[in-house]
Parts: sequence; C-alpha cells; structure tokens
Amino acid sequence: MKTGQISKSTIVSVYLYLLAFLIIFSSGAILDQKYPNMAQALLLGLSIPAVLSVLIYKRYLIYLSLIPILFIGFNFITAPVSISQYVTFIVKFIVVLLIIKYCMIHEKNLFKIFHNLIVGIAVYTLFTYVFFDVLSILPPSTEVINDKPYRVWLGLHFHGQITSWYGMNVFRNNSIFWEPGVWQIYLNFALIYQLFFNKKVNKKVLTVLLINLITTFSTTGNIICLVILLVAFLRFKPKTQATLFLKYYLLVPLVIGGVFVAIYLFNQKVSGGGERSYSLRQDDLLVGWELFLQKPFTGWGFLNNEGYRAMVGVPNNSNGFISMLFQQGIAGAIFYLIPLIALFKKIASTRRAFTALIFTIFIVISSASEPIMYTNFISFLFCLGVISIIDKKRFMQWFNKCTNKEMNVQQKKRKRISSTSVLKEKTV
Repeated sequence: MKTGQISKSTIVSVYLYLLAFLIIFSSGAILDQKYPNMAQALLLGLSIPAVLSVLIYKRYLIYLSLIPILFIGFNFITAPVSISQYVTFIVKFIVVLLIIKYCMIHEKNLFKIFHNLIVGIAVYTLFTYVFFDVLSILPPSTEVINDKPYRVWLGLHFHGQITSWYGMNVFRNNSIFWEPGVWQIYLNFALIYQLFFNKKVNKKVLTVLLINLITTFSTTGNIICLVILLVAFLRFKPKTQATLFLKYYLLVPLVIGGVFVAIYLFNQKVSGGGERSYSLRQDDLLVGWELFLQKPFTGWGFLNNEGYRAMVGVPNNSNGFISMLFQQGIAGAIFYLIPLIALFKKIASTRRAFTALIFTIFIVISSASEPIMYTNFISFLFCLGVISIIDKKRFMQWFNKCTNKEMNVQQKKRKRISSTSVLKEKTV
C-alpha cells in the first residue's frame, strides 16, 4: 500500500462504526424520538453495500426467503391492520442480521465497535451530566417530546428526570437517550464486554462505565451491574494460592453484601421516589401476562395495545418482552426464544458457562426493562442467535475471535489428539 493511502480494512471499519452508531442512535436516543425515522432511514440506506455483498450466500438466502415470509404471513392473518409495520420491522431485523454477517466476512469485531462507541458516549456524558444536569452552567430551555418534559441545552442535550434519594433530589443520568433505563442497557453491555470478552480489563474505562451506571439511579441497571460484577468475580481464576484463598474467603461476604445492596435498591425503588415507576412496571407485567393468557397462541397482533389500553387506561406497556408476548403470542415468541436458546448453548459449548449465563440474563432483562423490544440494538442481540443456527461453524469462529476465546473445545481436542500422535511417532 502506498504511503498516505487509506486501506480497505480502515474504510470498512469506519463504515461499520457509522452503522453501529446508527443502530444505537435508532434504539432509544432522544433525538431519534424528536426526529422519528431519520436514523432508521440513514441506517437502511447506508447498509445497502453491506447487504448486497452478503446476499450471495445461499444459506442466508434460504433463511431470508422462508422464515420471515412465514412470520409475515402469520401476522397478516392475526393482525392485518399492522402488517406494514411488521414488514418494516422484519426488513430492519434482516438488515441487522446481514450487517453481522458482513462483519464476519471482513473479520471485524462488532462487539468491540459497540463497546468503543458506548465508552465514547459515556465520556461525553460525564461532562454533560456534571456541567449541564448538575451544575447547569447555562440556562436551559424546556421542550416536550412524546408527552415528557425535558430541560434542553444548546438544542442537543436533553435531561428529563430528577428522583428522590435519601430525601435529596438527585439528577438521573440519561445521556443521549430518552431515559436512564435505556442508557443502563448500553452501559451494562459495555461492562460485560470489559469483564467477559476483553483480553484485559481497562480500569479507567471500567471506572467511567460504573460512574455512569451509578448516576442513572436505575434500580434495574444497578442490580444487573451487581450481578455482572459478582459473576465476573466467580469466574476469576487466581494465579497463586494466596489469591485463591482470598477469593473464597471473600466469596460469602460479597454474595451476602450484594444481596443486601440489591434489596436496598429495590426497597428504595418501592418506598422512595420510584414508587410510581415500580407500581407501573408491576401493572405492566401482570396485565401483560393476563392479556397473553387470553390469546396465548396468536396474540393480540403486532403493536396492538388496545387490550392493554382497555384494562389500564394508558396506551403503552413499558415491559418490552411481555409486550411482545401478548402481542404475538407463543408463535411470535418462538421467533425470539429459539435464537436465544441457541446462542446460550453455543457460548456454553466453549466452556464459558458463566459468560453464556450472564449474556443471556442481560438480553432477557434488557428486553423486559424498557419498551425497546423491536429496536435495532435488541434485534442485534437476537440476530446473534439466528446466525449461530444458520451458520454455526463460521459464527463460532468469529464469536470466539471477537470475545478473545482462542479456540473452542473441539479445536482443543483436535490439538491434543494431534500432539499425542506426534509424541507417539517420536517414541516409535
């Protein structure tokens, strides 16, 4: 390559960073709420080169020509009113799936790309949170988006929530997203990457992520964070007898302490400033489950909240997973559950049970904690499972490389067999 010439690999990396940012931005950013479909249109348009380069693979064409059509047909029968919205969702789901395949072809680490973008947003957020939300160094304006009032600085930074903590009013960190509960999902994803996928934990990055998580004052987010930290501690392999002794000596106090902190956070949610939020989430779960039981197989129809509105009086359910369940029934749930189970089994098969467990828990709780079940980022998490089914071998090679797992169990077995054969030949 000539001096000063940009390599193809660099161009592909920049292209993927742009697509990944649009996936994040279109999955909960407040500006995406203010200017709906702008990020979606940009993502679909810019993804065309990646999509076209992947469609030549036959096994993907078979999947794309059969499974989506079956689900579209089923939803046309059960909810013809929302069929155009469902087709749009399926198109976006397929685009995200093909972007993952594009990363596999070019051997690009999409997990790291998402992680780096989230860390970049987290660093930016520390400044906006301190100087705008807390110190308010400039006078904000007020703007209402989707019936929620926000304080706005420079037309770019939006802050929406203040909560009570020990009798004090504290500012909740929602970053660039519509509320702190969405921001904690991305922070916990980056935390999982740091503690489970990265070669070495970056302490500075870890600190930035934890500060952001704490300042969201999100009960769900901080409890997930505690679980991630605890599981990371359990899978930690001491290198000396002293650290081994210290690990098991601290294990019980840390588990008990973690349980007490989780209970405290939950009680603070119920009895403090989050009492109304807890009550709403409880109603969303119970009413959503009751609606599912009324039509367990076919559901009420994609994005159909009329049954929920009739029972509660508000149009939207905040629990994304339970919304999907009562809207699409068992038939629709299969679309998600089979890939989720497949992804868990594939990760666990590489002797990473802790990683498989924490990643699966994260996907399920993230889907349920906010009404973002049909967003592009959540689709990305489930598309991993889909590709692990239709392209098993290549997916695991890519996934292991992305998550710094040098070789899977089968490769290790082959290596041991090969080493044994060489040793026998030498002895003969």
